[in-house]
Amino acid sequence: MTLAQGGDRSAYDALLREIASLLRGFFGSRADCNEAAEDLVQETLVSIHRARHTYMPDRPFAPWMYAIARCRLADHWRKRARRVPQVALDEMTSAEGAVEEPADNVLNDRIRETLDGLPVGQRKVLQLLKLDGLSIKETARKLQMTEAAVKVAAHRAYERLRKKFNPHGKEDNENR
Repeated sequence: MTLAQGGDRSAYDALLREIASLLRGFFGSRADCNEAAEDLVQETLVSIHRARHTYMPDRPFAPWMYAIARCRLADHWRKRARRVPQVALDEMTSAEGAVEEPADNVLNDRIRETLDGLPVGQRKVLQLLKLDGLSIKETARKLQMTEAAVKVAAHRAYERLRKKFNPHGKEDNENR
């Protein structure tokens, strides 16, 4: 990357080929399908190209590259979550006409109840940040709050949710 920043086109081409291979491995196990993984590789290469001026040659390259890759992956899952359609009631009806209860309805109800129990400000912040996928800056602008106030509200909401879903304070190290 240092050579590429200096204008060495062949070094830049070699770098992109090499990191494309690394990114395929990275996204292969994290994306929902091969097509999505390849799209993520391409999007990440474009992001790296656009951000190449931010790379500092005295720092390791791999963490910089993987930070960009993780951001592209987070964007992918955020976009995908927004596109997941709500299951229509008629699609949940079995052949006998009885409504089937999905296994996670109980959890969804518990989450909904917990979110409804949050103070209005915290609930709005979580809605915009996590469900609508807005940034802290966008959320602050929309709610006419400072970015610091948005961060504090989000942190307090996370703490309430953590206590509600883990009332005994036991850490779930398996998922960390």
